[in-house]
Amino acid sequence: MPMMPPGMPDMHHPGMPMPMMPEEANAAHRPSKRRRLKGLDANSLEKLLRGLYQCLRRLVDGLPEKGPKEAPVEVLEEELEKFWRLRFDARALGESGTPAFLRRFPGVFNVRSNGLAVLVSPKEDPNFDEAAAQGLEKTAEGKGFKAPEGFANGLGEQVIAAIVNLTAEEKKPGSVPLNCQYASFEVAMELLGNLKEGHREEDDELMASLRDPKPQPVKEDPTQRDDVYGAGHLPPLHPPPSFNHRPPGPPPPSGPPFGKGGGYGGGKGGSRLCRQFQYGRCTWGENCRFVHERE
Repeated sequence: MPMMPPGMPDMHHPGMPMPMMPEEANAAHRPSKRRRLKGLDANSLEKLLRGLYQCLRRLVDGLPEKGPKEAPVEVLEEELEKFWRLRFDARALGESGTPAFLRRFPGVFNVRSNGLAVLVSPKEDPNFDEAAAQGLEKTAEGKGFKAPEGFANGLGEQVIAAIVNLTAEEKKPGSVPLNCQYASFEVAMELLGNLKEGHREEDDELMASLRDPKPQPVKEDPTQRDDVYGAGHLPPLHPPPSFNHRPPGPPPPSGPPFGKGGGYGGGKGGSRLCRQFQYGRCTWGENCRFVHERE
């Protein structure tokens, strides 16, 4: 607000809003600026829209039925140049680029951004005459496209995966241990959480952990106890399994002493039957010096 002449009282009350200057009032009620395409009339623009629409329709008709029927703007420009032998330059018509030109005709083209590329899809049964008449002179719209929801997290996952893989490939020729090649999953999740919440304080430290991973300390299980069997005592040892699948038989009866072979034999002049075989405990097999027969 300009300064009041000397000697005049201040008529502005502290609780009242500041009055608008004439220039500001005119700018608030000024109609939006309309941009006219250069070097085209309605008839020529209608033919151009038909050519663009036909090329786009050929592109999306070759796509799978289950996927979205849309194509990148760069692919549409290449198809137009390939089919019509005409290089489309939206700047020569007064627009900043092909996406801005296509957004003039919402009844013919649907233009959106997935965060990485600008995609365009055809509308069903468009009216080219009406679209050309309305798009020839149209109010300037806001520039740029709004990134879709979740784009930052999706792109962040791809960047983290690329850094982890490149780090592992760099350390692999040096026979670095595996836990020093790949960063832990907790580091990646913490980075994504900070990206989603907008916290950037620990980003440098987490990025350093991605580029130079260290082994994670082993966490002790509080449920394990060292004194399960008592302090300084080892768990009980189980006896070794028997060579035979049969349960052990009764102890051998008292009789003559050991013979000169495997098992209880008769010795000199004794029986040639193997006493150990009678109870299923002979381990000599075919090498036993006594006969394996049942009494």
